[in-house]
Amino acid sequence: MASPAILRTEALRCVWPDGTVALDGVALSIRTGEVTALLGGNGAGKSSLLLSFNGILKPRAGRVLLRDEPLDYSSRGLKSLRQEVGIVFQNPDAQLFASSVYEDISFGLCNLGLPEPEARRRVEAAMELVGVAELARKPVHHLSFGQKKRVALAGVLAMEPSVLLLDEPTAGLDPKGADEIMRFIRELQRSSAMTVVVATHDIEMVPLFCDRACVLDRGRVLFEGEVASMFEQRDLVRRAGLRLPRIAHLLEILVSKDGFALPGAAMTIGEARKVLNTLKEDRKGDERRQG
Repeated sequence: MASPAILRTEALRCVWPDGTVALDGVALSIRTGEVTALLGGNGAGKSSLLLSFNGILKPRAGRVLLRDEPLDYSSRGLKSLRQEVGIVFQNPDAQLFASSVYEDISFGLCNLGLPEPEARRRVEAAMELVGVAELARKPVHHLSFGQKKRVALAGVLAMEPSVLLLDEPTAGLDPKGADEIMRFIRELQRSSAMTVVVATHDIEMVPLFCDRACVLDRGRVLFEGEVASMFEQRDLVRRAGLRLPRIAHLLEILVSKDGFALPGAAMTIGEARKVLNTLKEDRKGDERRQG
């Protein structure tokens, strides 16, 4: 049974001040407790959609609904929204501004007027969760890019949101750092049932960490559904300026160029290993029968 939608858009149209159409009639649903990838080339509308979910970008037409209630763009409504729907920007320097890590993470909580013991509990829990507790007193401008990403994430998690929006969370990180942050996000989502929406160009991580995908092109939705179903529509993926994961592309070449009769498809190394082992066992069976 499908999870209910926590966020929905209906005929959403957003236009930037210079007249650029960011989103053009977008209708989609973000399911509760799942990780959804927003995919598309540059200018497809991924970041604009995240900003719409958080109330930063107000629609020209259509609407965004949180638990079936239209967003309230009043000051009070936006304050409430951003407690429940938190966003981590691609560039952490756009989000960090306090003098120390602790002060930066606690900033949003101070604006909520939480009692000091509760605010301290949340900050310390968020720092421990993302692995920056030892950096609490360190100046923000002395942090590495990866550390800044984690601090920005901690600042949002301290608000204890129901929905976490991530704009290119692996951008600027080395492979180890990218893998660590995505594994952390996936584990957090599974342990807390948090809903996560990830705008990304990192196609390799989508089959590993995401449940569903939405493919955007020039502000319109080309596809919305399960990740596996998306990759089965290879022409659509490429038309949107995307590519298959490299392991899937390799198997595709083995079939189309080298004549391999593979017993299935694969998007990850683990899946490819199963396909190739099945092929090996099938060939052993053929040899036994022939012998």
